[in-house]
Amino acid sequence: MELSYFIGIIGFLLYESILYIHTHKKAKKLKSEIYAKLGHIDIDSKLIVDMDFINKKNKIIKKFKIIYLIPILFTLGMSIFIAFNYNQLPDSIATHWNINGSPDVFIDKSFLNVFKLIGTDFCLMVLLYITSIGSIKSRIKIDTNRIEESRVENIKYLNKIGYCFNIDDYNDNTVFTTLLSIKQNYQLL
Repeated sequence: MELSYFIGIIGFLLYESILYIHTHKKAKKLKSEIYAKLGHIDIDSKLIVDMDFINKKNKIIKKFKIIYLIPILFTLGMSIFIAFNYNQLPDSIATHWNINGSPDVFIDKSFLNVFKLIGTDFCLMVLLYITSIGSIKSRIKIDTNRIEESRVENIKYLNKIGYCFNIDDYNDNTVFTTLLSIKQNYQLL
């Protein structure tokens, strides 16, 4: 079962990579054809370096770096807690619950099975951390015709991106948290 998921994910990633390379080559070819026909095109453009915007953006990045560390630290703490209480875990651990909240899928207790869930959670948290900070750091263009409004809109946009990733981060942490598995053994909590 897990092997089929792995093969499916790898297949999808290969397909997307091939699609990206193919599209990238077509775009480069089209660009070179246009450049060969028209030559160099002069386009009037303005470059504005807004230090106030950059400072606000850097504050947002620092804020979300700290906020995104909370689930990672929670996962690390959960790993330590489970490592110390490994012997008290039940012999079968629930990994899935039905719509009524009753466990319906169990795995046997083994060091690998227990920490595989936590490792998946930790890897997902780190991946979301990198992706979200990268998204907030992405280049933002400010409209030169309405600088102040554009600056305010972009700051709001960056905050919204940050909070959306934050919600996703906490939801994923809740889904993957192994403490839900441990709740079957009440003496641990």
